[in-house]
Amino acid sequence: MKPQPVLILGMHRSGTSCLAGSLEQAGLFLGEVNTAAPFNRKGNRENLSLMKLHDRVLADNDAAWDNPPEGEITWTSGQLDDLRTAIEPYEDKPVWGAKDPRALFLLDGWLAETAPRFVGTFRHPAAVVASLCHRAKKWKKEMSSDHALSLWQAYNERLIARHDASPFPILRYGTPDYADRLAGIIETLGLDTSARIDFFEDGLMTHQAEDDVPASARPLWDRLCDAAG
Repeated sequence: MKPQPVLILGMHRSGTSCLAGSLEQAGLFLGEVNTAAPFNRKGNRENLSLMKLHDRVLADNDAAWDNPPEGEITWTSGQLDDLRTAIEPYEDKPVWGAKDPRALFLLDGWLAETAPRFVGTFRHPAAVVASLCHRAKKWKKEMSSDHALSLWQAYNERLIARHDASPFPILRYGTPDYADRLAGIIETLGLDTSARIDFFEDGLMTHQAEDDVPASARPLWDRLCDAAG
């Protein structure tokens, strides 16, 4: 039987870290993950080995996190071996998973080696654009609003396509009913419904969305909202 991880899917700066951290509090084993970072006060909850592998697979396909592939990604046999090696320490855990936004473009490899369950998250495009541009400025790198919006669209198109193929829970980050919807996901995944889940704090949302959804993003935004229910 293939391993059955829970993969947390979503665009960068869209609540993936909060969702991963919350599920971790409820008993989802994430392994050794980042627990503190300049732009994620509680850490991005990503495993460095998996993130580096994802970066390598993208690079070998002439892509990157900020230069998404237009088509499908090809994993080499060696990279699939590396994925198996990376997840081997997880497989004796009752419920385990991983979070990395890059995974949205790399699911073929995961599906070849595992039988994953998915949980998704999305966020208002204006908030994501503001957050990406702010982070890029702090990193002394260039990121235009148009580029940031194109990334929001590319990642979320993959998210909604995966959901359309086989529905799974999707959360909109930061909504008033976030905690209630999260509790439902925790129960669905068979995690500890009695656990104290306090990972989310208002201070984690450093960029609020006050602008209208750009016209070019509106159809995708509506589909995401429909999927979240």
